[in-house]
Amino acid sequence: MTSPLFGPIRFALAAAFACALSLVLSCAPVFAGDMTLEALSARFPPPLHVQPKLADIPAWPITSELEPDGGPIGYVFESIDLAPIPGFEGTPMNLLVAIDRKGNFIDVSVLRQHEPVFLSGLGETPLNEFVRQYAGKNLRQDFTVSSAYGNTKAGAADNRVVLDGVTKATASVRIVNQTALAAGLAVARARLGFADPGTRGPPAEVRSDIHEPLDFAALVERGLIGRLRVTHDEAEKLFAGTEGEGVDEDALRSPGDTLIELYVAYLNVPTVGRTVLGEARYADLMKKLEPGQHALWFASTGRDAV
Repeated sequence: MTSPLFGPIRFALAAAFACALSLVLSCAPVFAGDMTLEALSARFPPPLHVQPKLADIPAWPITSELEPDGGPIGYVFESIDLAPIPGFEGTPMNLLVAIDRKGNFIDVSVLRQHEPVFLSGLGETPLNEFVRQYAGKNLRQDFTVSSAYGNTKAGAADNRVVLDGVTKATASVRIVNQTALAAGLAVARARLGFADPGTRGPPAEVRSDIHEPLDFAALVERGLIGRLRVTHDEAEKLFAGTEGEGVDEDALRSPGDTLIELYVAYLNVPTVGRTVLGEARYADLMKKLEPGQHALWFASTGRDAV
């Protein structure tokens, strides 16, 4: 039989990791960039020229001899000056990012990183191959990093870009993606006229007068209720190479069974809220919510349901 303590141990480990991460985010020190004007000029030879760093944002304009009166054709900057997002072990990586005046990535390269998986595990080659994928992509596109459990197909109609992830380094490459995009958007908003999140129009509001009667199964099928199912086998793979690998006898005995199945729903939408709560409870909830407040519903089934 599986030890009754193993489920709580997993939960405690996850909680401890979340607490540690929050401390890292709240106490992260200030980091300085690595590049100088001379070093950057060597990376962008004529007809390109790197100009002195701007005073209002830590970025260097790039001009071209082919457009002497055209102003900057792009900007180059270090991510650590604009988006010092802590890596897996707490230290932000530093990427050198160059974008053109339309928001297209010219190049992304790694200047400095401390990710354990790329230092002593896989080496830096997979990381360098990952960042090369940004060239030619635009900051206005929606970026996703593929994984063994996610959708890896990009569609031209929905403006999506799916970057090939790195096996055994999923968390690290997602931090790389967040870092590159956050730094790039900071410069694009300051210099390229990209809209700032604070200047967007009014937020979308739920139409309380629209209601389509649907049962629970139909809401799940349409994606109005989110569903995530994790099997024993999928959970075991997350513990590969750790002390937790192979100790859950129930999981080894029935790998295809459900460990946990999670559901989440946004109750403010009448079609969802009325089905989940019923007419009376939904009406009561809407009376209690203040303007701008939102209600979410969570439920779970399976061996480790919470």
